[in-house]
Amino acid sequence: MLPQQQIEEFLSWSHIRAVAGYAGVSISIPDWDSGVDGTFRRLAVRGARRFPCGYALDFQLKASKNCQIGSEHIVYDLAVKTYNDLVSRRDSLQTIGCLLILKCLPNDPANWIESNEDGL
Repeated sequence: MLPQQQIEEFLSWSHIRAVAGYAGVSISIPDWDSGVDGTFRRLAVRGARRFPCGYALDFQLKASKNCQIGSEHIVYDLAVKTYNDLVSRRDSLQTIGCLLILKCLPNDPANWIESNEDGL
């Protein structure tokens, strides 16, 4: 059996790839971990060919069962380093934005495969 953290990561990647595919955007994954897990790009269509175009949007992907979903806020204990990386990018005019995507998992791992709007 895989470690819980790795299972959580696989589930979050599967979910975000499905959502991106449905939305018609591409995902690029960097070769090394530099605080960015991937980049979204819109796909344009020319004839039968699709290609990435437009502005890019980087994202940091997390998954956890330690989330509290409220009516207006989601509470999640994000590592200070990750938070600081996201905030410094937000405040810099020289970089593209970086979106934090959090996959909130139920407490019972038997229900982790079930997916709905509340989970992402």
